[in-house]
Amino acid sequence: MTLTVAQRALAVASLFLLACCAIFFYYYLENQGKKAALAAELSSLQTTVARINAERQAPEASDPLLHSPAFPRDPPDLALATSVLASATGSGVSTGPIQTTAGADETVGNETYRATVVNLTISGSLPRILNFFDRMEQAGIRTLAFDNMRVEADNGNWTVQVQVIAYSQQP
Repeated sequence: MTLTVAQRALAVASLFLLACCAIFFYYYLENQGKKAALAAELSSLQTTVARINAERQAPEASDPLLHSPAFPRDPPDLALATSVLASATGSGVSTGPIQTTAGADETVGNETYRATVVNLTISGSLPRILNFFDRMEQAGIRTLAFDNMRVEADNGNWTVQVQVIAYSQQP
């Protein structure tokens, strides 16, 4: 019994489709293993998130970041100006005029934040300038950013023009 050309073509096509099915089945099984591993990892992460949320609600939790929101409700206008002046005094830099303004609202993801901006010029030696920035970062305003910084040096005296920005939540 001999096969016709059409029968041979169908046999080859059937073998080819069977091989493709075997390859797809192999990849399916491999991806199922990856899916199970990711599901186990997700379960572990969800458990961690649930534990952190439970600690946040526990009155004995010791981490202050769990009790107070990252972005304060009220703009830290006075706290920002006080921090700038205290940091300047403590580090020994001299300041030019200090101008505080309400900056434009900024949207990040689904949240909109208010910005309080202090335009500032400070001058002094480099170690004192760096000490000023260290003191500002340690002043307790967690949503602080330095922007539009311009630095000039002249015979060991440095002048820095900077915008100090503090963010707060929208009401």
